[in-house]
Amino acid sequence: MKSLRICLGLCAVAMCLSAFAQRPPKGYNYAYGDFNGDGKKEYVYFIPPKDADRWEELDDFESLYGVLKFTNPSIPSINVKQCVSGVPCNLGDLNGDGKDEIGIQPGWVTSSWQVYRIFTLKRTGWIDAVPPFTVWLGDEDTNFDTNPPVKKLGNGKVRITTYEWQGGDVVKKYKTVKVK
Repeated sequence: MKSLRICLGLCAVAMCLSAFAQRPPKGYNYAYGDFNGDGKKEYVYFIPPKDADRWEELDDFESLYGVLKFTNPSIPSINVKQCVSGVPCNLGDLNGDGKDEIGIQPGWVTSSWQVYRIFTLKRTGWIDAVPPFTVWLGDEDTNFDTNPPVKKLGNGKVRITTYEWQGGDVVKKYKTVKVK
């Protein structure tokens, strides 16, 4: 009986340590979900490029890639071009393949006009689930980290909120697109 208690205690400790090991490193922006469709949830977290805080001193902005990394080491990382900051967002399973898609509004250094990206995992690796689209950070109605500009419509389609400059004004537009 005593050995059974010890065994159960060790199993409980191992489960706690396993859950702790699955957490993203402290200080990183992250999201939680099943990004590879194996039925187990993991974290995705954003690692800024090493020169993100000194971007003004750089001659080559092309080297500023942020990385979306996973607590499950079998899931490949995603290099996000022109991205010095960002908060990954679990958008849920948008295309019905059993895997959650990841949204991110890459923080960049040039203006309040940015690009929103949605990634989906395929056999060949991560791809854009929909073509990247323009968002405007001046829209006070939207916080893209907590309220992404994507709404699932069903049947593998989403409505995206995009912005355009027209006649001196910023115009919000909605577009329905198919998810890959």
